[in-house]
Amino acid sequence: MTWPLTQAEERLTEDCLRNLRALPGCEVDPGSRPALQAQEGRLRLQGGWGQVSYQVMPRRQLSPLTVAVLLNQAHLQPAEEPRLLFTDYLPETLARELRQQGIEYVDAAGNMYLCQPPLLMEIGGRRRSAEKKSGGRAFQTAGLKLISLLLMEPASLRLSYRDMAQRAHVALGTIGQTLEQLESLGYLGREASGGRRLRRGEDLLQRWEFGYSEKLRPRLLLRRCRLQTGVAIDDLPDLLRQNGLQEQVLIGGELGAAHLLGGYRPQRAALHLSGDALRLLMQLRLIPDPDGPVDLLQLYSHDLAWQEWQPEGISLIHPLLIHAELMAAAEDRAPLAERIWRDFLQEKLAGSAPGGYSQ
Repeated sequence: MTWPLTQAEERLTEDCLRNLRALPGCEVDPGSRPALQAQEGRLRLQGGWGQVSYQVMPRRQLSPLTVAVLLNQAHLQPAEEPRLLFTDYLPETLARELRQQGIEYVDAAGNMYLCQPPLLMEIGGRRRSAEKKSGGRAFQTAGLKLISLLLMEPASLRLSYRDMAQRAHVALGTIGQTLEQLESLGYLGREASGGRRLRRGEDLLQRWEFGYSEKLRPRLLLRRCRLQTGVAIDDLPDLLRQNGLQEQVLIGGELGAAHLLGGYRPQRAALHLSGDALRLLMQLRLIPDPDGPVDLLQLYSHDLAWQEWQPEGISLIHPLLIHAELMAAAEDRAPLAERIWRDFLQEKLAGSAPGGYSQ
């Protein structure tokens, strides 16, 4: 999980370092500061008691969903040194979950949990600091839609700005600003011809998944539902076929992963739809329930269907969205997400995948 910091993340890092320096008998090794200019930078704390080293993860505006993504990413990519989360604010419910999972943290308000003997510290109850503007579009809602297009199809960088805007369903003005910020952060490189190409696709995917869970998915969620008695998650594909809904509904989440991977019985489903959600509820025998296992999400583009293979009579959403849903689920779904990455995404995104020309 290595990516350069935005200005907002740099401010967050400085706030958290200030809170660490305020601890009696604790010093931040000055040599650590240059290493903190990128995600997973190294930090050394020292004092008369000894010293400890961390890999630092700056993450802004954490929520239950993004904490799930963070825990799954940490599970899939073990670090050589203990990880230390830097964030703007952690409510006690999230802080407690992180402590239970062994994740140490410092927030900008001064709350912290450090558990590397001989350094043991827990501070809670500090109030949220005044929120600061992010100062960039790339990881706001419209930028996230564009990034999903680039991750699904790196060759879309060959398109004109107007065609990219139409494909991603965003305003034309979003395109240039988002691409410029992605280039400044090192996610896009330049060819000798002047065109752009995708770089560090795996890092961009991980960062996009935080934004998807935090900003984009909550805007897309229409309803959460349960199934009528006698209807199982496995029955949903047959109901979609019987009602001729394969053009209106794309299957994702665990149910989509089960179709892609086989040999797995899903407990949840994400259905991405265009059209009337209330009519769909009746056709699929769904009942609104905030604790239900079926999420109905609005399709934000007409180009999200998986193009390489589809089961007969139904349509799967692109594995990028299936992976994102699994990473925001419980930690025991992380192995499924790892298989989706390895089988459907890694070849296209690992390393520096060529993109093309954009103008």
